Amino acid sequence: MRLLEPIRVSLKKYVKRTFISFCSPYVRRYLQKNEAVKLIGVSGSVGKTSTKFAISKVLRDSGKRVLAHDGAYNDPLASIFVLLEEEYPDVHSPVSICRAFFRVRKASKSSLDYDYVVLEVGTDTPGEMKQLGKFLKLDICVLVAITPEHMVNFKSFDLVAREELEVLKYSRSVLACRDLIPKKYQKIIEASSANVSWYGTASANLASVRAGGLIDVGLNTKREIFVRLSGQEIRVATRLLHLHSGFIISAALVISEILEFKVGATIKSLEGLEPAAGRGRLIAGRKGSIIIDDSYNNVGANVSIASLDLLYEFNTRRRIAVLGGINELSDDLEREAHTQVAIHLNKKKLEEVVIIGRLAKIYYKPVLATNGIKFKYFANPYKAGNYLQNKLVAGMVILVKGSQNGIYSEEAIPPLLQDSTDRKLLVRQSDYWLDKKKKSFGL
Repeated sequence: MRLLEPIRVSLKKYVKRTFISFCSPYVRRYLQKNEAVKLIGVSGSVGKTSTKFAISKVLRDSGKRVLAHDGAYNDPLASIFVLLEEEYPDVHSPVSICRAFFRVRKASKSSLDYDYVVLEVGTDTPGEMKQLGKFLKLDICVLVAITPEHMVNFKSFDLVAREELEVLKYSRSVLACRDLIPKKYQKIIEASSANVSWYGTASANLASVRAGGLIDVGLNTKREIFVRLSGQEIRVATRLLHLHSGFIISAALVISEILEFKVGATIKSLEGLEPAAGRGRLIAGRKGSIIIDDSYNNVGANVSIASLDLLYEFNTRRRIAVLGGINELSDDLEREAHTQVAIHLNKKKLEEVVIIGRLAKIYYKPVLATNGIKFKYFANPYKAGNYLQNKLVAGMVILVKGSQNGIYSEEAIPPLLQDSTDRKLLVRQSDYWLDKKKKSFGL
């Protein structure tokens, strides 16, 4: 069976798994040698990166030395290089892989000069969470969600949940979001050997959160979040604008309390937190328009609907939604998810919908053609951006929601920017990504 492994999986995945197996003992000894450094993991199907950034900022602003990658690296191989502060190798190059192995061996003998490591722990393939357990032992795991996203490599939601719950086996304490984890999986978490606490909207949770409305609406829009924790209600005016941002703020506040930081300092820290690139960041558009840049990813109906709800909250009559399809879903869920989003497109609240890519054409175009919402379809984001630049007017709010792999909706944004240098705020702007995107559309 093992002899068939290179045939059964892609060469890339096989190389990664083999590398992890060889390197895990070195990484495990490295972490044991640096056991004074506390490991905080952020796990779950959606919301990991923003939660990681919130926790990291609170720790840093409290004077702690923190190691946290500034991207969304979260699979087992990437985690090794984050922990050792080494450059990620080219897994297609045998020379790069061999050199990386010797770099890992050498780096594992060094000291980890931090107080905390905040690490994303993620998966999109069966078995990856178990691989992380070969070298990780988390002091605290924040389990942000178990929802039906990233399912393209899984046959059922139960298998996704089973994969996500593997993290319980190497976590001393777990802080979990009750609202975003189905009850059947909550029972498994409660029965684990970890010390479990909950946050969410219910008053019975350790931290109870309530999302208020938008305030100071414009480019400096914030959302009021109220969190009841240890008998007091804490108000945070955050630049994280989605309604579910309350869960991110709540998790960071609980971590702050566990570590006995001052509440006032934590509030100030969280109110200074900026959205991660492509995750609901507001950018000034031409002619007095506002762009909601939510282009980083689009892995399920829930996240698309949350983005549309945010757009609808802006008090303007001029709203345009730019939507790519939903990637990384299994075939049986693809139509259902797109239908849910299509139903949520509100004719009274949208001036127009612009759709990009193959999946949007398959699923959104037929619905839009029959429900009376004005729309335009484009095969690539560059054409969409050129079209949209002529639609801009003062007070217009444009939501750009998308993903990578045949969509790359962030490339619709540059023609709309008031300041062209704001392009640096967008996701996937390195030379590597810019070249890859153009090639993917045959440009």
